Amino acid sequence: MRNFIIFVGLILIGCVKNSDFTTSDLNVDEFNQRAMKVLKPKCQDGILSACNDLGISLQSTNQHQKAIQFYQKACDLGYQYSCTNLANAYLKGQGVSKDEKKAEQIYKNSCASGGAYSCYFLGEFYRVNQNFSSAASAYTNGCKLGDMPSCVNLGGLYELGAGVKQDKQKAINIYKNACQKSELAGCENLQRLKE
Repeated sequence: MRNFIIFVGLILIGCVKNSDFTTSDLNVDEFNQRAMKVLKPKCQDGILSACNDLGISLQSTNQHQKAIQFYQKACDLGYQYSCTNLANAYLKGQGVSKDEKKAEQIYKNSCASGGAYSCYFLGEFYRVNQNFSSAASAYTNGCKLGDMPSCVNLGGLYELGAGVKQDKQKAINIYKNACQKSELAGCENLQRLKE
């Protein structure tokens, strides 16, 4: 699974770069506290990415219930990254009661609305639960939306014949496409199949 916190942490550095402090002398908790001060007014101004990043900073400081509020706000307004984070919270029971059905529904709605990461996580949800045909469908949607890990996992299903008819040539083509788009796992799988 991916770690969105690292990705968004890089974004947060950009947000706080324009502020009056440097990050070199801060520990993670201080960084998150200062980032939250920068992000909260931006979220209140309707910048949905700031709401999502604020939720991530709150989760990093174990304020899961507060994070849910910001994820929900941004998700309700169509920010798909927040929908993915909200679904992940329901799946793990962080800040809300664990509810796999609700997580699944949020992933489905987000995936159908163009949330590529939600398609990936929906595929993972189905794969873990051994519903491979539904996983293939979710990964296909994620792949069409440009999410290369979804493509790689779809290739794996074709390679193994899990949830789809086994087709090694199709797997090779999918891996090749992912590799050409700089997805290391696609390159590794392509090389392995060519040996």
